[in-house]
Amino acid sequence: MTTFELWVKGCNEFDTEVHRMDGEGDTGLYVTKQPYEYGNSIYYKAPVYHVWIKGHNEISTTALYEAQARWMEYKNKMKGMNDMAKKSVDEAAVAAAVAAAAEQKAKKEAALKEQIEKNRELIITMLTKYSREGMDLLIKQMDEIGFFTAPASSANHCHYPGGLAQHSLNVMQMAEKIGVAVYGGEGYNKVQESVVVAALLHDLGKCGDYDKHLYVENVLKSGNVSEAKPWKRNKDLIPTPHGMKSYDIANRYIDLAEDEEAAIKYHDGFFESANVQILKAFSKIPQLLLIIHWADMWSAQVLEDGTTSTVESED
Repeated sequence: MTTFELWVKGCNEFDTEVHRMDGEGDTGLYVTKQPYEYGNSIYYKAPVYHVWIKGHNEISTTALYEAQARWMEYKNKMKGMNDMAKKSVDEAAVAAAVAAAAEQKAKKEAALKEQIEKNRELIITMLTKYSREGMDLLIKQMDEIGFFTAPASSANHCHYPGGLAQHSLNVMQMAEKIGVAVYGGEGYNKVQESVVVAALLHDLGKCGDYDKHLYVENVLKSGNVSEAKPWKRNKDLIPTPHGMKSYDIANRYIDLAEDEEAAIKYHDGFFESANVQILKAFSKIPQLLLIIHWADMWSAQVLEDGTTSTVESED
């Protein structure tokens, strides 16, 4: 039995009421009437205030302010200890969250790096499949200008490192499906090389040119990269349609057939304002251009969840 329980029992024996003013159980601020004996009678004086902490009497006084001061001292001490414990828990939680976020980021970056390398190997395999003269030099140039690590757009489809290569593969795969549907399996075999080359090189110009990237990080005034639009157009580049840039870069190293040239230059179709008059002048639009255009639009707008904004104005 605790001291507090003995005290309460003693109060009951003296028929003295015990009122709790604050706290709970055997820890709190209480008030009683102090009894005293005179002759054969028990008399009650003024109220007495008690501070009991964990079953032990800290102070008993007729001065309420003294009891309140002692009680507040205890409460403040406990509050400080609780605050420190809470702060420790909060700091531990924050540290755990930061560590988890860092681990997740590292895993994401590792996965992205692995995917970039896989895409690079696949693209090189497809481009060298047909032993086209100068292709090895073009691939070396693609490495140097960052084709395999560049984004495909500023804020729309595949706007992440390696997105351009991923988009190019998506277009190639979609173009092959369209080609087989249009020509049949045997007929498609005759045009497969042109489809693959045009599809994989159609956005080569999005790497920029002459050691200047088309897309650079969109750094805000705060010094952080924008989450909504992480990339922006490089103002140091001459604003030439990227299809034209793609053809210009590829044509320095490999020979392109006329339909391949048209498919690469004008793959954005009428979405690129510079193409409008040129396409209208065609007596007959090359089938390869139509295949690459359809494959590009389907990949960007459906497979990669892009937007319907004008291609060249943003991407």
